[in-house]
Amino acid sequence: MIKQIKLEQVEKYIQRKLKRNHTSLGFDVSLHSTGIVMLKTTNTNLIIDHTQLLITPKDVAEEKGLDIFTSQLDEYKNKIVQKYSIDSVIIENCFFGMSVTVLKTLARCSGLARDRFKNISKECYFKYPKEIRAIVGFYGGKVKGSQLKNLIVDFVNKALKLELKYKEHDLADAYMCSLMGLIEK
Repeated sequence: MIKQIKLEQVEKYIQRKLKRNHTSLGFDVSLHSTGIVMLKTTNTNLIIDHTQLLITPKDVAEEKGLDIFTSQLDEYKNKIVQKYSIDSVIIENCFFGMSVTVLKTLARCSGLARDRFKNISKECYFKYPKEIRAIVGFYGGKVKGSQLKNLIVDFVNKALKLELKYKEHDLADAYMCSLMGLIEK
């Protein structure tokens, strides 16, 4: 466990009601740096159980990178499936931003993540970043790029009383995904 926070504090900051006694796993997927965050709630607290970064070298061919990513993903799944009962898995959906090649790689990685985690959770789905941010209560206006990433890190830090650095935006996005899985519908 990394940290425990009173649910009411988080709910007040994000202005959303959170599910009680729920475990949510959030993924910000990419080939080279995938952020994973597990959040749990009790009747009174939000628990930041753990975070994980899957890192693959940038200097390997895509197929080799996908093999390394898949191996790390399987190792992570095998580790947590023994210990946790997961209610929600939220994977940030890929979107066209840079190039078709990047989009295809992101789609492959996202599909691999969903394939590994859909059968060990009660619900597992993709959500676009804008949807996640709206559901969680973050509004960044028309800001984009690194400014948006920094605002998301600031939001996560304030909501969950953390001290993430701006370079930890992959984890911040994973926190957003995991937090979305805890929001009452």
